[in-house]
Amino acid sequence: MNARKLFCLLIGGVALGALGCDDDPNEDAEPIELGTITSLTGDLSSLGPGWRDAVALAVQESNAAGGALSGRQMELNTEDDRTTPEGGGAAAKTLVDMGVVGIIGAPASGSSVAAVEVTGPAKIPQISGTSTSPVLNADDGSGGDADPYFFRTVPADHLQGVVLAGAAFGEYNNADLNLTCTRLAIINLDNDYGNPFGNAVAERYDNLGGEVVLDIDYAEGQPTYVDDVNSLIGATPDCIALIAYPDTGAIIVREWYEEGGDENVFWLGTDGLKNEFMDDIPAQAANGFLGTAPASNPNRPQLQAFQASYAASFGEDPQVFAEAIYDGAALLVLAIAHAGSLDGDAVRESLFTVSGFDTGDENYGPGELVTAIAAIQAGRAINYEGGAGNVDFLPNGDVVADYEVWEYDGTDFSGVATVDAEDIQAIVGD
Repeated sequence: MNARKLFCLLIGGVALGALGCDDDPNEDAEPIELGTITSLTGDLSSLGPGWRDAVALAVQESNAAGGALSGRQMELNTEDDRTTPEGGGAAAKTLVDMGVVGIIGAPASGSSVAAVEVTGPAKIPQISGTSTSPVLNADDGSGGDADPYFFRTVPADHLQGVVLAGAAFGEYNNADLNLTCTRLAIINLDNDYGNPFGNAVAERYDNLGGEVVLDIDYAEGQPTYVDDVNSLIGATPDCIALIAYPDTGAIIVREWYEEGGDENVFWLGTDGLKNEFMDDIPAQAANGFLGTAPASNPNRPQLQAFQASYAASFGEDPQVFAEAIYDGAALLVLAIAHAGSLDGDAVRESLFTVSGFDTGDENYGPGELVTAIAAIQAGRAINYEGGAGNVDFLPNGDVVADYEVWEYDGTDFSGVATVDAEDIQAIVGD
């Protein structure tokens, strides 16, 4: 029994309405338990707290609407995956045992692969805003089916790898981008994220007619990568594709210069390095560092709304991928409201409904969850337009997006080329 109800019982002889003691049918309603798996320790720990806060923002907005279901408030439970597959699996088990009805995360692809082995059999929808490995939807060539309860609000890396290779080869050169690499070295994490990504880069670069002079898979969590770096130096590349998480990626770049690597080499990275990573590498590498990422239009009103709401709530700008993570949480909240149930199958089906646009749907975006939930409860059809893009789920739970080639000038990031998703899909044959 809550304190308010106990107080009202103790003063039963007084005019209860005047003291706020009218019966409230929802006052003892159990909260809806949601979970998020993030990285509070390990290689992605610098980003994990901000990613957790993006989920918390969506939960906060849902509760301002009185909850997504029957006036029940939502309660967020956070588990640390330690940026490891083992941690991701353990975090998922803890949350499932706790009784969560949906999970946002995990961050790293390996963590999500392990988590899906828990959430899938439990029929609990899991939505990641950062896990991009093709392994998660069977587009890595291994066959099999995507887990029907796994969704993501970012596109898979078999598409982004094509963009990174094209950028290195000079396929997208224009007034803002002028780069042609003839000797490309690739160094990628030896995990479910890095290996498919590196393979996609190598295959596309070779098909374009370039020469991959060295392809290294490196282990996570090592204090030094001197041996790998010296192998890179010995291959004499003119460009290096670095597919890494921020902490270990920074070690590799620093040791390149410490070991006497060519100061004129061009570095190309991925979306996972579009962050404070640039503060941790030598200035000669950071200035002019190129990378790829799902394109995020800075003028997109939904993105601007998310950024403003996040800054107002937490007093700082959101981390990379935060809008995609928020979108996943918002979609889960809206799907629960649409399903009118916590049943995993019902919520799963509703995720397709609230994410995909049909004629006559009302559009809602970040910061509009209160009115979106009200519209659903009034029986109206809605479509969620995300900060990261339209986030319309395909049948396998994936989304598509345009891609950008970005550059860091020592101070700021800027987009220097944009590549249409349909063009990239045509190349990979999807």
